[in-house]
Amino acid sequence: MGRDNLLPLMWAKTNYPGPGEPLEYLKLTDHALDSVHAAEVLWDSRPVAVRHRLADLMHLSVDEVRRVLVFLAGAHDVGKCSRAFSVKNSELWAPIEAALEGSSPTDDLDQPHAFHSALALVRWFRSRPDLDIPPSLQFDLAAVPGGHHGVYQRKTDLSFPLELVGEAEGEDPWFAAQSALLDLIAERTGAISALNALKVPFLGNIVVSLLTGLVIQADWTASNSFYYPLGPVSGEGRPAREHRAASLTNRQAAPRFTDPSLAMTADHFISSRFARSRSFSANPYQRQAWDIACGLSDPAGLLLVEAPTGQGKTELALTYAEVLAARFGYEGLAFLLPTTATADGVLGRIRGWLERALPRDQVASMGLAHGRAELNEFFTELPSRPHAPIDDLDAPSERVYADASCARRKLRLNSHVVVGTIDQLLFAGLDSKHVSIRHEGLAGKVVIIDEVHATTPYMRVFLSAALRWLSALRVPVVVMTATLPPAAREDIVSAYREPLGWRERDRLQQRGNPLASSAAGTDVFSDDYPRLCYISPEDPTQDLAIPVPLDQTPTELTVSVIEDSDAELAARLDEGTRDGGCVAVICNTIRRAQELYREVSKRVGGGVVLLHSQFTAADRASRERALLRQLGPADSPEVTRPHRLIVIGTSVLEQSLDIDVDLLVTDLAPMDLLIQRCGRLHRHPGRVRPRGLDSPRVLIRGVSFLAGSPVLDQAVASIHPKSILYETLAAITHVGSPQQGTLRLPHEASHLVRQVYLERPAKERGWNLDLDSLRDEEGREVNARCAIARSACLRSPAYAEFEGALPGVGSREDLMRRNNWTEPEAFDAARVRDAEDSFEVILVRDDDGAVSAASPNSPLNDVRLTDLAVLTAMQAQEFLMQRIRLPRRLITAGTYSAEAREARTLAVLDELEAQKVDLFQQHRLLAGELVLRLDSDLKTKLGGKTLEYSSEFGLMLHNCSGGSDG
Repeated sequence: MGRDNLLPLMWAKTNYPGPGEPLEYLKLTDHALDSVHAAEVLWDSRPVAVRHRLADLMHLSVDEVRRVLVFLAGAHDVGKCSRAFSVKNSELWAPIEAALEGSSPTDDLDQPHAFHSALALVRWFRSRPDLDIPPSLQFDLAAVPGGHHGVYQRKTDLSFPLELVGEAEGEDPWFAAQSALLDLIAERTGAISALNALKVPFLGNIVVSLLTGLVIQADWTASNSFYYPLGPVSGEGRPAREHRAASLTNRQAAPRFTDPSLAMTADHFISSRFARSRSFSANPYQRQAWDIACGLSDPAGLLLVEAPTGQGKTELALTYAEVLAARFGYEGLAFLLPTTATADGVLGRIRGWLERALPRDQVASMGLAHGRAELNEFFTELPSRPHAPIDDLDAPSERVYADASCARRKLRLNSHVVVGTIDQLLFAGLDSKHVSIRHEGLAGKVVIIDEVHATTPYMRVFLSAALRWLSALRVPVVVMTATLPPAAREDIVSAYREPLGWRERDRLQQRGNPLASSAAGTDVFSDDYPRLCYISPEDPTQDLAIPVPLDQTPTELTVSVIEDSDAELAARLDEGTRDGGCVAVICNTIRRAQELYREVSKRVGGGVVLLHSQFTAADRASRERALLRQLGPADSPEVTRPHRLIVIGTSVLEQSLDIDVDLLVTDLAPMDLLIQRCGRLHRHPGRVRPRGLDSPRVLIRGVSFLAGSPVLDQAVASIHPKSILYETLAAITHVGSPQQGTLRLPHEASHLVRQVYLERPAKERGWNLDLDSLRDEEGREVNARCAIARSACLRSPAYAEFEGALPGVGSREDLMRRNNWTEPEAFDAARVRDAEDSFEVILVRDDDGAVSAASPNSPLNDVRLTDLAVLTAMQAQEFLMQRIRLPRRLITAGTYSAEAREARTLAVLDELEAQKVDLFQQHRLLAGELVLRLDSDLKTKLGGKTLEYSSEFGLMLHNCSGGSDG
């Protein structure tokens, strides 16, 4: 049969009709042209930085890149023109089968249609006499449509089929139809001249990933029947169809920021963006960042900011990002933090900056990138469409909006400005399906990573992988922290700097560092603090570290090691706050916090609060809001400080809350985290402190002394490396008095961290400890975990020939099947955070079949699911607020091997899968969520352990004999 007669029978999509429902479908030709249109709209909306980056790497004009992209988008489903795909619908297969004449050597290739698309494209390149594309480039181009389902086809997988079809005799009816479709797309897009203009020998990993990310997005848009309906499309009807789709998708062009460096000084800029009063001006950190951003001739680079809390690092990062976005054509930024709580906390500040930074005629989408975005009222109140009047200055303006098309899990980084958790960046370094979409989403932004000290060595493996890709993508990065261990600093700096050495020779010419005349470079790993460190692509062999003078008097903190007794501490707190005072007690584990809270509450009575991560999302948010109203900034009108308050919690107190306390009690922790905790002590200047608490004091617990040598509490030492805890203890106490010491902060912060991690002062103490053996053992454990991480992350995106798969991609689905894990996002989050032994569940109370919300504080506590036919959106959101993370000890307690943990993990998962709530599966917000059913007393058995929930204590894990175990 002729090629022109077979192609009209090819189909791309159906409505999957149920019994008695009519079949609706879309022809393959129409879907291809829809995809071309979707790719054109998408490309035209992308920021200048992305378009120019691709043009530079491909050695094409921006218009030529556009034509190549839209051709590949139109070609992505050409593999559906194959027996393997066509037979999937018997009704549509029947006329095709009747029309076929002869056979094809590809008939027995039972491969996904993406594989057939890649194969068809290589064959088509070789069949067109007017195309001159070298073989290596043919494979790279074909990899893009071949990877549109998130997994690439390897060259070796295509080799045998290409040999097979090359040896076949006679006309291949499937390839004839494929060629007809590709000819049509090439003519529609003007691709032939653009393809022939490609003179590079291969595309490389960066280009393939960016093009694939764009093609996947175009496919997803074109496959949405709301935008591009199923059914026949006439030639006359196509312009109207495309106009309707463009209107419905409402894809806005990337915002264009005005370069503030042309008309403003640093002081004027900072005042206009962030001032509460006209006297507000830039501090030394912000001026240095302003000077760097204004002086760059190349935007790519990493700015590492190490400075005390409360020094305006957020404003510094936003200043830097806005200047670079305006000067070099970035669409906005991605602001990433350790936790959901910290991301939610900064969202309002970022939105306020964006509304002031946008020119009046520009609009920008804003995204909240974490799993609980729909529960954030500040985010959900954003309009779904922008409104930016430019003529009527008095008309309401809604220029910042939430783009619904970016709500899809893998598109969370595609809004113009994104606030989210660091997981979203770590995913870009993870061997995962559709990782190219994340690369493309980040490519047009300035990436800001805040509180990077919260990452573990395991997480930094993925962070390093992501930074290598960001560097190769030429994405500017800002990394911020109060303190950072030397090894972590080296990981971050080395990862971003590494790809700079792969740049093309013309990018490595010594053009002079624009900052060299304004600041003297110093050692990146020196004790200077605070400082800004800039890694510049102008000269990747040179590091630039800029010390910033502290404009504050050092605070001298008195440190005392106290007896690790809950009863004694309760008595001390009771006595010490009789005249008033606000105290924070930070414990290393939830179990220690719960047990101490029980003891202090019994002794003190009221005015004691417990906060940790194992409350339901609703209960935790309520407690955090109450704490901020009590211990927040002194100049906030919403803050009413109580006469007496004792807050007992875990690391959530050091990460996400801007609170001020008069006295700090903390478990011994690594020096960098200890300094973070100290940042809550006398944090807000100008307060009048109670008698006895007017000088900052830190009480350290979790360690005792036996025969002159320290002994760590088992629970305290279970979270952090013991050797680092011993070194920290040595650094913060006096040689002659190991239970007393002083800290001068923030001036000594960097020196103290360096001392603990590099100089190791504990060896001078004469303690009866075998620290060398301890460090070796801990090193082996960390290396083993990091080795697991390295096996799961993308390798470096070196400027090397694309080999048919992004380096490292391919093992994720095998791992998911092996672990019986059904929720991809939960699986990915667990992998990048080393949290494979923990699950997030929705707590419900099951009282003899009557299911309701578990928390006594929930408004749905008395709503019985059995009385409902469907859930409203508000009810679904409230049940999402009942989510809670299960204790890791549920899996790890008593297990000493990976095999044992895996067995217990699967057993617990099986138990949870059996507890699903049918009504949840019918709602888009709750489908796929794990559920834990508690009885009427809010207790249950899981994994052989007893779990109990209380709105006072949170989730408690008990062993079978009744003792607390979590």
